[in-house]
Amino acid sequence: MLTKELEEKMIQFFSETQKTLFDFMNGAIPDDITPIQYNILEYIFFNTQSIMSQLAKCLYMSLPNTSREVKKLVTKGYIRREYDPTDKRKHYLYLSDDGITLMNKSLGILCGNANKKYRDMSEEDQKETVELMDKLMEKMF
Repeated sequence: MLTKELEEKMIQFFSETQKTLFDFMNGAIPDDITPIQYNILEYIFFNTQSIMSQLAKCLYMSLPNTSREVKKLVTKGYIRREYDPTDKRKHYLYLSDDGITLMNKSLGILCGNANKKYRDMSEEDQKETVELMDKLMEKMF
């Protein structure tokens, strides 16, 4: 069982992470897609071979709403579907080349915003931060 101190620190950490990510995402979502559509693209970018039910569950969306948004992204050319050869009801979602380009551009903007925020961080502090993040990811993920 987690200690109360760890629970509180995790909540604080995740809250601060969300706030920082929100700041870094400023200008990173293209005008031709909605934030929900961006979240779908982001999920598929980091979770290759995604299926609709996983996507809906992870984004806290209903399956019909997820399906509708995915269809829009397929129409825009950002996502492609591949049907499972053994079960035609099941299909996998992948980013198209345009979807990958869009995500790489968005992540570039995110990194640019992070560079602006931390531009004065010393190399020593950066190295220490990398080590701490590695340790944190090892323990939590």
